[in-house]
Amino acid sequence: MYRAARFWIFILAITTLATPSRAADEPSLARVPTTHTHRRECQCGTARCECGTWLVQQTENFTIYCAGDHADARRLPSVCEALRSRLQENWLSAAAAGWDPKCIVVVHRTAKGYTARLGRGSEGSSGCASLESEGGRVVARRIDLRGDADDWLTAAFPHELTHIVLADRFGGRQPPRWVDEGIAILAEPETKQLQRLRAFEAAEARRQIYSARELMAPAADRDARRRDAFYWQSASLVAHLVEQGTSEQFLTFVDALMRDGTEHALRQVYEIPSLAQLESRWRPQTLPGDRPESSLADHIAQITSARRLRD
Repeated sequence: MYRAARFWIFILAITTLATPSRAADEPSLARVPTTHTHRRECQCGTARCECGTWLVQQTENFTIYCAGDHADARRLPSVCEALRSRLQENWLSAAAAGWDPKCIVVVHRTAKGYTARLGRGSEGSSGCASLESEGGRVVARRIDLRGDADDWLTAAFPHELTHIVLADRFGGRQPPRWVDEGIAILAEPETKQLQRLRAFEAAEARRQIYSARELMAPAADRDARRRDAFYWQSASLVAHLVEQGTSEQFLTFVDALMRDGTEHALRQVYEIPSLAQLESRWRPQTLPGDRPESSLADHIAQITSARRLRD
């Protein structure tokens, strides 16, 4: 049962991070006005700010805070809107209505600023999505990113934005963690997915992996010994079920799962009689492979790659 208001935080762990920048720490967002023109410059008004204040940029669906001298600052508005559209088209069949309120995106200059915002436990991550819902509607959206991480734009941002996009689809309800993380991992670049595969193979060698029943059970992700297996197997199971039909059909399955339970949803949507039958079909398969979502990572790479966009 969900309360009228609910706050979720999802943290994406990135194992390889760049050396923290020596630049001045970013200022508190409390000192930045809450309303801005479309591409408001920082206080010094220069094109490449070095005074340590925020460059604040507005789009139809995002308010973006980034250091003005960050290499990717000027193209972030285009990246944010293009990535939102791609994820919506992929999972929701078409671009949805504009976000109100807009999604706040904060690209922290250093690890110090990032962890100061998110607190203990965030040191090993490079992205976090925060959502607040009330009365079946999302009333706050925010993504925090480590701008000094090697792949914050190509991996962490697509992963976290996927959580934000899906929140509207489920009307403020939190889907099962294997669903939420599995879908988000499919938005990561293939290099990151390969890292997850290698980590899963090590877990498999230790015999620390999940059955389908265990993976789909509540709180499955809380077993630290099987954390690598959880992420990889979640993405693998999402991909396997999507392959049985369409993205829309998979989300219909998730609706049924949350309402009626797993086995009933499997019979109703996929005509799979039991979890045991799902296990026998799914376990021999691996990710990535030939599947309807196989090009998603490529499409997102085109959006986030510097070679694909003008400043």
